[in-house]
Amino acid sequence: MRQPNDLFPASYQESRELFREATAADVAWRESMAIDATGPQGEELAVDAALFGAQRPRRVVVVSSGLHGVEAPLGAAIQRGWVERFAAGAESLPEGTAVLLLHALNPYGFAWRRRFNEDNVDLNRNFLLAEQAYTGAPPLASAFRRALGGESRRRRGLTGLPMVLLAARHGVRSFWETLPPGQYEHDDWLFYGGRRLSQSGARLAALLPSLLGACEETIWLDIHTGLGRGGRCDLLLSEGERPEEEAWWHNAYPHETVVAAHRPRRYPVRGGFGPWLQELLPGSAVHYTTAEFGTYPAFRVLRAMVAENRATRADPTIGPQHPARRRLAEAFAPQSPKWRARTLAKGLTLVEHAIGLL
Repeated sequence: MRQPNDLFPASYQESRELFREATAADVAWRESMAIDATGPQGEELAVDAALFGAQRPRRVVVVSSGLHGVEAPLGAAIQRGWVERFAAGAESLPEGTAVLLLHALNPYGFAWRRRFNEDNVDLNRNFLLAEQAYTGAPPLASAFRRALGGESRRRRGLTGLPMVLLAARHGVRSFWETLPPGQYEHDDWLFYGGRRLSQSGARLAALLPSLLGACEETIWLDIHTGLGRGGRCDLLLSEGERPEEEAWWHNAYPHETVVAAHRPRRYPVRGGFGPWLQELLPGSAVHYTTAEFGTYPAFRVLRAMVAENRATRADPTIGPQHPARRRLAEAFAPQSPKWRARTLAKGLTLVEHAIGLL
């Protein structure tokens, strides 16, 4: 396999072309699911899928990338790295087992260097369950939006000071209780969950039951970046996960840090991907985790998100090379060769171990 940094794509278009090239052979099935949006050069945007191994698997490992678009480079690198090992014969799959790769679940965010999609929707707040409604927001959401969303020339760029004042007034914990849980009232603000299931979600809802519905067991690794100590990986479990599922992950990955939603410094997430998948695939034992790789301190990452949101609200036409979006990309996919080598190696180990579990 090539050097770690060579596997990290410089853009969505490059990543998609390389993924499609890498999955042109040795696959049981592949599909491209285009969305109604285009990239910076007018290019098609799509969620690309490739299945390796059994065409009708009883057991499957799923590796998905780019649910938060700008976080996609690491997940894409892990996917390409695994495919290269498989093609070279370094990886093998047990009988009845498959590996499904889902590249760029949020192709718009990947292409435009945004965390959110073409409708400013945070996809990991968009997958509401059947009985849930796309309404509501945490009590302080409007206050945070007013404090952090100012577009005046005087305040532009001073994202740190309002954050300090908010922390002094409401406490640091208020950030975790207000921002990450998601909100459904302000369509121009952070962590907006949308009004309906996104295009990407609708494509997955149409595909996955026929492809994976008959599987007995599914291990799903959804690759994310930006939360936690730099280079470290935490396996985050969904809000409301059953105690026996938490025990399954601890037993399956005894040498990894498994973090349940009720632990300190975690926050409840509404509309998360994992519970939706479990509801979508009721006939399969779906073991889902967010494999979260840390980058920079949380407030640096949040400042980058606030600044990018502010720049986009001021001028919705800005492109991926705008300074705010370049800073956002660095916050979620550091250029550091050391970080990239470490996280890629860890990600490949997670995938290999998941295959071994089946």
